Amino acid sequence: MKETTNSVESFSPYLVGELLTLHRVADSSKVVLRIREPKQSQTLSCGMVVDLLGSSYDKSPSDGNNHTWNGSTTATQTVFLKLYDWRFATQLRDDAGIEPWTQEFGNEYAEMVMRGDEVDGFVRKLSDQSFREATEEDWDAGQNEASLAHEMLTMYRAETSVYRRLGDIQGTMVPRFLDALELDITPYGIVPSQQQRRHFLIKGILLEYIPGFNLSDLSSQAPPEACQGIVDQGIRIVHALSDRNVLNKDVRPDNFIVNRSYHNEQEDMVFRVAMIDFGQSRLRREDESDLDWGRAKWQQDEEGAVGQVMQHQLKRAGIEISYVPSYRYLEFAEGE
Repeated sequence: MKETTNSVESFSPYLVGELLTLHRVADSSKVVLRIREPKQSQTLSCGMVVDLLGSSYDKSPSDGNNHTWNGSTTATQTVFLKLYDWRFATQLRDDAGIEPWTQEFGNEYAEMVMRGDEVDGFVRKLSDQSFREATEEDWDAGQNEASLAHEMLTMYRAETSVYRRLGDIQGTMVPRFLDALELDITPYGIVPSQQQRRHFLIKGILLEYIPGFNLSDLSSQAPPEACQGIVDQGIRIVHALSDRNVLNKDVRPDNFIVNRSYHNEQEDMVFRVAMIDFGQSRLRREDESDLDWGRAKWQQDEEGAVGQVMQHQLKRAGIEISYVPSYRYLEFAEGE
């Protein structure tokens, strides 16, 4: 992508104490959240711990009966919000070589959206690698923003599809999926058509909030005798995803949360591990052969990205754990 020349630094508007008003994708009803703690470092999107105001998401994630805001400013539940907001997704912009967002960039994007179906035509071409290679260096600010917005939408679709597939392990191995939301960023004074308005809607998801630490911080956050069991939990999660035909291209210790709690009168510590990021995941395609799927899984080595990586990391900290690869997809490695 072409680097912009505007050097004004951009700061995220998602600050502690700010109120956010979003709408449910299912029925457009209002949801009001108060930001408790930004968590930018945990995800390519904009992640934050929020208080859900005047509502409760304590029902099953698939029953479609979640309540909406009733005007109260008293938090009823603390949850986790992921906003696929390309404007303030620092890592996404850094990876793409695009400078921090400014209002000028936003204006150029809005002008592009309002020029008929220009954005839709541009987005359709993005899947063509030859188009990217031939034009990317010459993209203007509006096209840069449109490309990032499309990438975020792709992540949102991937993540929501994976959570649907993982319904039976929500609340244990992965967070509970609570709702799909939208944040309207249509600029003041602009009246887009229904088709154009889609490009001003930032997608978001509400998830169960799991307090804890990243698996990458295990050596400093848990007693050495607990490390083997914690890493084993992470490996079991990877296997559970494979059992459900999910391929995660971003398995790494930072994408696991370890929650610690105390149980019984002796205050024995219990650890729960959950995988938290599926924006770069995909489901097995219906027409994907065993060979193609097995080769993709073997090449990704999701299991080793937990077991082997953590074994080496803990060894550097003086903690020994055992990791023996399952070689579940070894048969598909032939001929490489």
